[in-house]
Amino acid sequence: MNIGRPLAVVAIIILCLGLGITQAFAVSSINNNFTMIDPGGGLAGGTNDVVFTWEGTKKTSVAASGQVSNATLSSSTPFYGVTWSAHDVTIYGPGT
Repeated sequence: MNIGRPLAVVAIIILCLGLGITQAFAVSSINNNFTMIDPGGGLAGGTNDVVFTWEGTKKTSVAASGQVSNATLSSSTPFYGVTWSAHDVTIYGPGT
């Protein structure tokens, strides 16, 4: 029996935990909700087909400029007639 591959996987997991890497895998989910509310509190629009993707890392501090996003939001449903996607989406973990 070849135990090299399972042993290597266990070693990688231990290394990641030792380095403090707790989320190292990309995440993607579909059919999420987006609701736009107008300034008066009324419903302005929305959809239930939002796609969320996250490359798996967490930021620990806010950059004053030049922040590189690590997640995206998008939908194939037009919002006021325009297909949209959210930019500069950033997932944060504990930090400053």
